[in-house]
Amino acid sequence: MTKSKSGAYGPNVKEWGATNWQRIRDGKFAWVLVRADSDRAMARRAQEEGLEVVVQFPDHFNTSELLPPGMHAWNCYDRLREFAPYSDLVVLDNEPNLHPEASGDWYAERFTRWYRAVAASFRFFDDAGHWQLIMPAMCPAPGRNLEYWHHINRENFLESEAIGVHCYWQDGNQLGDPRYGRLYAYLHRLYPGKPIYVLEYANSSDYATGEFKAREYAQFIVGLPSYVRAAFAFILAGTEEWQKFFLSDKELAALAKVAGS
Repeated sequence: MTKSKSGAYGPNVKEWGATNWQRIRDGKFAWVLVRADSDRAMARRAQEEGLEVVVQFPDHFNTSELLPPGMHAWNCYDRLREFAPYSDLVVLDNEPNLHPEASGDWYAERFTRWYRAVAASFRFFDDAGHWQLIMPAMCPAPGRNLEYWHHINRENFLESEAIGVHCYWQDGNQLGDPRYGRLYAYLHRLYPGKPIYVLEYANSSDYATGEFKAREYAQFIVGLPSYVRAAFAFILAGTEEWQKFFLSDKELAALAKVAGS
C-alpha cells in the first residue's frame, strides 16, 4: 500500500501530552511536523510511533526568541543536532512574507541574502549530508506579493532539496485555486523536479463547520499529486491563539478514513 501523505502540524507547545498522541493515532497520520521549540522528546516519541518527522524552526529570521534575528548557521545546526536521530528533513524559517515589513522589496531581499548565507554555512557544518533542506513556505495572503517573493528567492528554491508551501482557502473556489488551496501546483510548474511538502493546510474561514472542513480535508489529501510528499493539517492543538484551527474529532475521522489513499 502507498504510504499515506497525511500529516499533522504538531502542537506548538513544549510537551504534547497523552491526549494529543492519541489524537495523532485517531487521525492515522503517517507524518508529523515538530517545531524546534518543542522538546526533542516529542520527535523521539513520533519516531517510536512510526511517524515520519519534519523539524521546523519557527520564524527565526522574523520574530523567534529561540534564536536572535540574523542568526548564525552554527547556532541553528547546534540546536538541530538534538533532532538528528529522529529526522533528516528541516525547515529553517516559516512564512517570512508575513512579517509586518514584508510587503517592502527591501525586506524580501534581506531574507533572500540571509537564507542563502545560512544555507551555505549550514551545509558546511552538515558535512555528512544528513539534512535535507525544505525551502520555507510563503503564506498565500493578500498584499504579500507571492510572485515577487518566489522570483527573488529562485536561487534559494533551486539550492534547497525540497520546497515548502502553505495551502489555505476559505471556500470551494479557493480550494481548487493554484494561488490558495493548490499553491503547490504553482510551485511545481516553477520547479518541476523538486519534491513539495505542504507544511500547513486549512480552511481559514470563521464560518466553516467541522463537518464541512472534514470533507474538504479528506478531499485535499486524496487529490494530492505524486510530487507532494506529505501534507500537514494545521494544527493538531497548542496555544489558545490558534484554537479555531485545532483539528476536530470529525476532521480526524475523515482523515483517518482516507489514510493511505
